[in-house]
Amino acid sequence: MFNNTPVQPLLLILCTFCWALLTPTTLACTAFFSKTHKIIGKSYDWSIGTGIIVVNKRDFNKTALNHGFENPVSWTSNYGSVTFNQHGREFPVSGINEKGLVIEVLWLSDTIYPAQTDIPQINELQWVQYQLDNFQNVDEVVANIDKLQIAPMAAAVHYLVCDHNRCAVVEFLKGQTVVSQNAVALANDTFEDSETTWNEYAPQIDVGPFVGLSSLGRYLQVRYKLSPHNPNPPQNIGDYFDILQGVWTGNFSKWNIIYDLQNQEISYRIAKTGAIKKVALEQFDFSCLSKVSVINLNNRYLGDISENFSDYTREINFKQVKSGMSWIESSLPPGSLQAIALYPEQHTCNH
Repeated sequence: MFNNTPVQPLLLILCTFCWALLTPTTLACTAFFSKTHKIIGKSYDWSIGTGIIVVNKRDFNKTALNHGFENPVSWTSNYGSVTFNQHGREFPVSGINEKGLVIEVLWLSDTIYPAQTDIPQINELQWVQYQLDNFQNVDEVVANIDKLQIAPMAAAVHYLVCDHNRCAVVEFLKGQTVVSQNAVALANDTFEDSETTWNEYAPQIDVGPFVGLSSLGRYLQVRYKLSPHNPNPPQNIGDYFDILQGVWTGNFSKWNIIYDLQNQEISYRIAKTGAIKKVALEQFDFSCLSKVSVINLNNRYLGDISENFSDYTREINFKQVKSGMSWIESSLPPGSLQAIALYPEQHTCNH
């Protein structure tokens, strides 16, 4: 299945032909943070629903995928993590590390990344893995935010970065990095615009058809559910899944994820009424001397699936990359998908 063509040149081609096309027809992700119960929730909305969960190891030596910029960052991972990946290993759209740092990616059309300088660089999805690999809380991410620069492939995104105590929103607006503290929710408008709308309408919000499923509508719904205005605040994991169900956007919504920071557990479901599956971080060995493990999101197991992960292989990664990019595969040069599937094998254990 795999040829011996060098990985890096094909990745350059892949970025040119593929990632520039990754623009959604509808923008609909929603995320939130409950400080009361140390819960982070995310509705992942995209045109493709396949994915894998990856157990990433600490003490791996890594260099960022280089798609044409001059200074790819290199680092050694300090912490293990569990991530949700749709475009292959090392490019998560959501994840948590063993210290309880959670990062969510959401689309933001207003994004304009800073102009490229000589600061070490990374693409917008691997940025998530870098933060999970290196930092244990929001303060550390924010303190180091200007030491790394995003060299975008194509995606215009912003991030919800959370720990046990608070969340910050990281955005790139008019070529400047903007960090907003103490966020409760995030959708697909800037945090400032979302909070301005909330402050205008919060006293009289009626959660229902009034607010709709636009980005601001979803933001208002979630903010209301987590605010003192709500006479029936969420009390358990099921209630938080109900909040995500309320912002479900038809066939475009694919996964619901709940991170329980108090118990270091992830609960998720595929489809609006799918069975809830659980992953416990304490079940994993994050040492790089052990093998990276993965599981397909849409698996046959029920309940706690932590013991059902299998060893990572390039074939598994290739299958996911091929599925996640299936709608544009015909436009790619030969060997592109194999190249991105092979990319993680450049990384080495630091022992």
